[in-house]
Amino acid sequence: MAIELETEITELRREVLSMGGLVEQQLQRALRSMHEADTDLAKSVRSEDEQVNDLEVTIEAHCLRILALARPVAGDLRFVLAVQRITNDLERVGDLSKGIAKRVIYLCDGPAVQLPDVLSEMGRRCLSMLQEVVNALADERVEVLEQMHREDRFVDGMETEVFWWVQGTAPESPDTTKAAVDILSIARLLERIADHCVNIAEDISFFVSGQIVKHMKTDT
Repeated sequence: MAIELETEITELRREVLSMGGLVEQQLQRALRSMHEADTDLAKSVRSEDEQVNDLEVTIEAHCLRILALARPVAGDLRFVLAVQRITNDLERVGDLSKGIAKRVIYLCDGPAVQLPDVLSEMGRRCLSMLQEVVNALADERVEVLEQMHREDRFVDGMETEVFWWVQGTAPESPDTTKAAVDILSIARLLERIADHCVNIAEDISFFVSGQIVKHMKTDT
């Protein structure tokens, strides 16, 4: 059964951008639940994960259908291959956002604790990275890769700052120790989200330019 390649590629693009929007919403809500200590909002993040997982399965099946029936070449082939990897990264960002929400619930179950300012800034940067890379996917902007590498380095530095904050806070009491561990876990989850944004930017560069840039070092 032959299929119309251009139509299928357009639909595949719509699906992956829709998934990107869902994952953005997940992360946004997870971060809001953290700032507002809102357990109901945190629980809603966890329940949304099923939508993201279902869409990942739909997109993977669509990619396989295109590869089997349309036999794309050149740019179309690169796009389909890139989408398979991008959806995996988006699904992981969704899982990590769910992990943040889970730790927010843990934090809310204990004594009130003041979150370090650097954690809030880290969350804002990661959300901005995700939004920017999804927009770059829509616009096919390879320039986003340099930006993602730069932002990823900032996020790495912030994770280190959170670690030192935890080192100074945890010994105060058993209650603060538990909260500090949850805060450090959130920072580590955010750092991994930033890494996935870099991965997505690398795949955008691959399907637009044909250049494989994974694991390449940058001087910027």
